[in-house]
Amino acid sequence: MKKLVWAECLLLVPLMASVSPAQTCRQYFDAIGTACGVPDPVVDYIKNYIPQLYSGPYRAMWWYKKLLNPAQDWDVATVKFFDRLPGSRLPQGTIFEQNVPVTMSDGLKLACNVFRPDKPGKFPVIANLTPFDKDAFLQHDGFGASEMTAFEAADPGYWVSNDYVVVLCDNRGSGRSQTGGTGGNYDLYDTIEWAGTQSWSNGKVGMLGHSALCMSQWNAAGMVNAAGMPGPPPHLAAIGAWGGFNDQARDTKFPGGIPETQFSAAMGPNKPAWPQDSTPTPRPALPPSKLSNIKIPALIGACWGDKKQHLRGDLRAWREISTPLKYRWLYTYSERKWQGLYTPEEARKTQRMFFDQFLKGVDSGIMRLPPVRLAVQIKLLDWEVRHEQDWPIPGTQYTKLYLGDKATLNLNRPGQAGEVTYEWSSGKAIFDIRFDQQTELTGHVMAKLWVSPQNADDMDLFVTLRKIDAFGHEVNFDSDSEPGRLPVDYGFMRLSKRALDPKLSKPWLPEQLSVVPEGAKQKVRPGQIVPCEIQVVGSSTMFYAGEKLRLEISGKMPDDNIFGYNDTVNTGMHAIHFGGEYDSYLMVPVVPHNKGRK
Repeated sequence: MKKLVWAECLLLVPLMASVSPAQTCRQYFDAIGTACGVPDPVVDYIKNYIPQLYSGPYRAMWWYKKLLNPAQDWDVATVKFFDRLPGSRLPQGTIFEQNVPVTMSDGLKLACNVFRPDKPGKFPVIANLTPFDKDAFLQHDGFGASEMTAFEAADPGYWVSNDYVVVLCDNRGSGRSQTGGTGGNYDLYDTIEWAGTQSWSNGKVGMLGHSALCMSQWNAAGMVNAAGMPGPPPHLAAIGAWGGFNDQARDTKFPGGIPETQFSAAMGPNKPAWPQDSTPTPRPALPPSKLSNIKIPALIGACWGDKKQHLRGDLRAWREISTPLKYRWLYTYSERKWQGLYTPEEARKTQRMFFDQFLKGVDSGIMRLPPVRLAVQIKLLDWEVRHEQDWPIPGTQYTKLYLGDKATLNLNRPGQAGEVTYEWSSGKAIFDIRFDQQTELTGHVMAKLWVSPQNADDMDLFVTLRKIDAFGHEVNFDSDSEPGRLPVDYGFMRLSKRALDPKLSKPWLPEQLSVVPEGAKQKVRPGQIVPCEIQVVGSSTMFYAGEKLRLEISGKMPDDNIFGYNDTVNTGMHAIHFGGEYDSYLMVPVVPHNKGRK
């Protein structure tokens, strides 16, 4: 009954808009939220994004469907997106110790917050270091996390109530930690070993966190010591690596060789909690960590909406770590990246099962959970979940869709050569294929394109994959950088950086030899036609009969909330060549229709 009342309240919006056009949709939703008592996060989402998602002619269609089925978006939003967690304050029985000094092996002190159960016993520890200030409790509002949850860190309210200790330290030179000397992996090692040997610790330490707090896990678990020998800190027993790149140049700084120009990470200010009365003892530089050195149990969280920063690294880590398959899990999800870490009960349950098994030593059931949790995207806020045995999915049928005349993608290679040209700053080349039956594309996509810059010796190519519904409207998904506007997938390529690494490349996953500006370049003559193979990040999307997959090739990508690519080499006209001797195609990962279906 309550859902029906909410839906009826939402239906007042178009009627009110016709009476008072000067007011905004947001004002109407504010009024509706007050009148109907709708939970705030749901109202916030609906009022911020529904007006954006359904614009132009599609808005009228949405309201028409809303009249026929008032709960069409509400059910999805409340059941799948806002899976609420109880409470927001730290639970009773929590001991909070702030700015605990932890002395590193070179004599410098890091400031740590320690949250632990107020009862006798030894408990497993979830520990990490942060560059963002451990006292900036930024993950509380809107995510269901407790009030002292630091940015992208483990929620102490949840974990302490389940008999864990949470330790979070400020990085050397940020927050309340001292500055100077050499930190990095040394500090990770020292902090984890400190946490594993305290009187309240059972000797098992795990790590959990997103972004920088995920990258610290790749470093700790894949550590190499000063003697060149691999091995993590002895007390590190498991990692919950929830979204973090592990090759900064390829994943986010120069994707495909194109500089990212907009993203900026704000580090925490440095106000040491203690005076610095000594100089840190010099320590030799450590070799870089390697993903292949990781052998401990790992739970990897991968957000489909995090394509421009962390997703590529998450999927790479799954392929490259040495942890046996029975001791690692890949959890893909379609919520936004931070919500997917904190808010869904399924995510927290999976995290807890994982750490209960490997830090408490109890039979949590995770050993019977298949390795890959797959969220297959259908439309905004709508996805299906099933489990698979590996990534990429065994049995995937990599299928070539050839570019052809009349803006089409085809199963057969056109016999006659053709081309499409566009002006780099405002135009694009578009190729579609309409599916005549339900088709799931899950995995890695690659595009082989024969291209030529008409007025330059280089060009930047931005590849976008889009889903078009049977009515001709684009179906978008959600992300933090493009709220409600994310397409299926992205690919990037600077033509002069097209040389591939033969050791790393696979037919379905081309890897460039170098993406950094100072690396080798292969320039072309204006008008020269050359092939390039473009890696697309990774996705999982369902297409139904009558829906289209669209390949869009352009020389420009619009800025979004977080990322921008404004330092291009483009000039004048670009040409895409296909047919005849030019075997331009999009290779897509088709999952057989009966694969894993329930």
